[in-house]
Amino acid sequence: MLRHPFRSRTARREANDWLVRVQLSDAFDRDAFEAWRSADPANAAAYDDLIQDLTISAPLADTEMVRTAELRRASFLERNPGAGYAIAASVAAMLLAGTGVSLREAGYWGASTAASQDTLYATRVGEVRTITLADGSRVTLDTDSILRVAFTSSERAVRLDAGRARFEVAHDAARPFIVNAGSGRVIAHGTIFDVSIRPAGVNVALLRGAVEVTRKASVGTGQPDAPSRRLSPGQQVTFDQIHPIPPAQPLRPAALRWTSGMLMFEGARLADAVVEFNRYNQRKLSVAAPAIGDLRITGAFRASDVRRFADAMAASFDLVILDRAGGGLLLAPRTIPQAP
Repeated sequence: MLRHPFRSRTARREANDWLVRVQLSDAFDRDAFEAWRSADPANAAAYDDLIQDLTISAPLADTEMVRTAELRRASFLERNPGAGYAIAASVAAMLLAGTGVSLREAGYWGASTAASQDTLYATRVGEVRTITLADGSRVTLDTDSILRVAFTSSERAVRLDAGRARFEVAHDAARPFIVNAGSGRVIAHGTIFDVSIRPAGVNVALLRGAVEVTRKASVGTGQPDAPSRRLSPGQQVTFDQIHPIPPAQPLRPAALRWTSGMLMFEGARLADAVVEFNRYNQRKLSVAAPAIGDLRITGAFRASDVRRFADAMAASFDLVILDRAGGGLLLAPRTIPQAP
C-alpha cells in the first residue's frame, strides 16, 4: 500500500508499471525511467512510496530494483537463509498483483521452471483479499496466504501453499475444480468451502454443496492412496500426511466468519485465540502461564486490533498487560511485577 493514498492514480499506476520493469529486466531503459521519474514530483513520490513499503528478500537483493533504491532486507532471512526463495515469490506476487499482472504473464519464473504455468497470489500479514478467477470462481485469501492457480482445458487446479482460502466455485460440469493442499486434494464443482493449512494438518470446511477430500499415500511407502471422504454442508475434516482421513466433524459457525475481518470464539481456549490474533498482526501477543492460556473465552473481536483484544482479556480475567521487547504484549497475572 502506498504511504500517501491520495497520489494521482496515473502516477501510482505508472509507478507500478516501472517497478515491474525494473525488477524483471536488467535491460530496462534507464534513461526513459529517469525521464519519467523527473517529469513530475508525483511520479518520484509514488515510486518511492511503493518501494519503501516492500521488504526485499535475499534472492531479490541484487536485482536492478534494489540497486535503483534503498530497500531493507528482512531480518528473518538473515536468520533463515533457506526461506529466501519462498518469501521472494510472495513479495513478487504481492507486487505484481497490485498491477494486474500475473507472474506467468510477466515471465518472472522463467520458461524452464515448473511454476511457469502458474499464476501466484499472496496476502500480507493482516490482509484479507478476494480474487475473481478466469472461470468466474471467487477466492478470498486470508492473512499471510499463498495460492497458485493453474487452469487447463480439462481441469481447474489451484494449490494452497500457506494460510487459508475460501472458494466460491463457479459451476462447470466439464472441468472439476481441484484444490491441492499438503498431501491432499479437494474436488468440487459448484460449491463454497474453506481450506486452511494448520500445524495439525489440512482442514476442509464445507459451507454449501458437496466436496470430495482425498489424500495421497506417503511417498515411498508403496501404499495406495487413502480412502476419500465426502463432506456435506456444515461438516469439516482435518487430515495429515500419515493417517487416513478421519470421519467428518460438525462445523462451528464462528469458524466461518473470518472473511468479515472479525475473529469469533465460542468457548475457545485463550491460548488458541492468541494464536489466531498473531496470524493477523505484526505486534504479537502471548500469555505468561499455561493457566492463563487455558481460560475459556466467547466473543467477537476485530482481527486487526490486538491491543483492544488484550484489554478485553485483561478486564475479563483480572490480568495485566506487559510490554515486551520488540513491541509485543504479554498477558500476565497481577501477582507478577511489571518489568522495568
